[in-house]
Amino acid sequence: MEIDSLHINETDFDVFLGLDPKDKIEFIYDAQFMGKDISLHKALEKLNSQRPKNKQASINELFQDTMPDNIYDELRWNGHRMTIMVANNMIHLNSTSLKWVRRIVKKLFSDGHIIVRNNIAKKTPIDIYKYYRCYNMIGSGHPICLN
Repeated sequence: MEIDSLHINETDFDVFLGLDPKDKIEFIYDAQFMGKDISLHKALEKLNSQRPKNKQASINELFQDTMPDNIYDELRWNGHRMTIMVANNMIHLNSTSLKWVRRIVKKLFSDGHIIVRNNIAKKTPIDIYKYYRCYNMIGSGHPICLN
């Protein structure tokens, strides 16, 4: 079978997208020389045999409905520090750099998170850094390009 005559329908393509890059090449090679059905069967076996990998949770995964009640993280960057706490659908940002707080808010917004500044929330004794901002999480959507 020539690669030009290879037809992959939507279901097969979804399986193809779930493969690692090396397995994608193998899938196309097998489809060309052994047939699409054998190639699809091998790909499904590989996908089923793969164990879920431990990935560090991305910010998108943190804001799903199944998120834990409290999330706390402390970050360091160029001599500045920031603490991020997510609790009760509110994001508490406390940092030594106001510029960094603004960059994090812009990043959250461009990732598709709808957040609104909460002016009622006040700094607590555990918020030891100079700049404190609190935002309510309204929802999450598709990423937004600011250009």
